[in-house]
Amino acid sequence: MFIDIAFGKDEIKNTMKKENIQSLQVLRGLAALAVVIHHSIRAVTINNGDMVFSSPWFIDNHTVMDIGAAGVDIFFVLSGFLMFYISDKYSKESFSLTNFLAQRFIRVWPLYAVVTTVICLVLLRKLFFFDQFSFDLQLYRLASFFFIPSFNESGHLQPILGVGWTLNYEILFYVVFAISLKVSTKNPLPWVGGSLLILFFIGYFSSKETVVHAFLSNTIIFEFIFGALIGLMFKKRYLPMNTNATAIISGVLIIILASMFNVDDDFRFATTGVGAALIFCGMLTLNQDFKFPKLFITLGDASYSIYLVHMLFIYQLCFRVLYKVPETLLANINAEMIALFMTIGSVLVGILFYYLVEKPMLNWFKKYYSRSKPAIS
Repeated sequence: MFIDIAFGKDEIKNTMKKENIQSLQVLRGLAALAVVIHHSIRAVTINNGDMVFSSPWFIDNHTVMDIGAAGVDIFFVLSGFLMFYISDKYSKESFSLTNFLAQRFIRVWPLYAVVTTVICLVLLRKLFFFDQFSFDLQLYRLASFFFIPSFNESGHLQPILGVGWTLNYEILFYVVFAISLKVSTKNPLPWVGGSLLILFFIGYFSSKETVVHAFLSNTIIFEFIFGALIGLMFKKRYLPMNTNATAIISGVLIIILASMFNVDDDFRFATTGVGAALIFCGMLTLNQDFKFPKLFITLGDASYSIYLVHMLFIYQLCFRVLYKVPETLLANINAEMIALFMTIGSVLVGILFYYLVEKPMLNWFKKYYSRSKPAIS
């Protein structure tokens, strides 16, 4: 999920200036692109399935490979900012916990369920035609349809749709934020921060073999707080407005250094997370005269679709084609060129998916929900 994975322009267009919306829209598109590049590079290097390409020029360097993963951190900062920023429109009288969570669920779940279903159909095909029962078809794994975390066959905390691990944290944050907003619509930030800290300690002191430990003890959840704090500073006009380039360049350098030194995930929030927060601040306060190409705006519009479908494109389509290419020919194909093709293809398929599936589906759910429930004011 930005303007994060689970927000659209319509939800904040009345509370933010047009230029801020556009810059955040572009940022989420670039963040999604960074994640796609990260996974494309991994696909032709450490996850290449023993396929032999010609020697990579530079992408086998772990620094180059890991930089794109920071797109996830940008998403989390964006989510924290937007949830806090839109909270001003609620009061005790207008806030409905049920409606709030229903709207978030409608924005996130349908498309996620569609893509997860496609993966399950691929696994069922293997079962019916090749008698290969997949680990992911077990009942407790299917619970990932509803953002319930579990370990995959390799012991990693990933749902059936691998990139969905970030959505599990998004949903956790939405629930925490909604409950905090129910407690205090005027100042939910301390309640959000305190709740996430308590959940972190619950996870940290849980048995290390459990899902609870693996899920809740991930310090990446504190990146939502970075976004919320930026939202507070932005509303109170504490953010410096003339240091955009400095903030963006500093954030990029921090992320590069964190990748170079292979910083442990326990400190990701304090390194890559801080870098993502600086990039976000820089984009948020860009001069209103700065104009983005329309392609960048489209990339932002389609970012959720791109994020969800790119792994399917890479591993279910590109890999199927590559496995059919003779090894002698494959060895003459440059790994960077394959990664570039995977990246471009993922973006194009994601944009197509946005226009043909996500947008019509979201419009239908919005109309259905508006007829059955009162909209949140």
